[in-house]
Amino acid sequence: MDALREGTDWRKLPEQELLSLMPEGLREIASVVSLEAAIKLVDAFGGTTLQPPTTEKFRRELYRAIGRENADKLCERYGGGQLYVAGAGAMERSLRNRNIVALYGQGTSRKELARGYGLTERAITKILNRCD
Repeated sequence: MDALREGTDWRKLPEQELLSLMPEGLREIASVVSLEAAIKLVDAFGGTTLQPPTTEKFRRELYRAIGRENADKLCERYGGGQLYVAGAGAMERSLRNRNIVALYGQGTSRKELARGYGLTERAITKILNRCD
């Protein structure tokens, strides 16, 4: 059943496909810094709201996570405001759902998909209905 889950690492996707999975705010961050830096930001701060620059300690953490140049770009763009960094969960779910739809289109049953992804058949049906 683990074979069904192969190919669900969103970090390995081509750039355009990865950008299409990202929430709008994260795409905006990637446009300010770079896609690579945005991914590093998700890894370091995903699911949190940042207020760049708040303290010198925070700025150093940001430097370590995405490098000085990218951190400075973020601070220049969002300094004094709030910046929500989405977690990886939304992208992981989107990719999983795309894979489920593709596998279903190739003939994999709802039951097989449910067992392979650790979901209920009802959840699989909802995913397939949303993607019609």
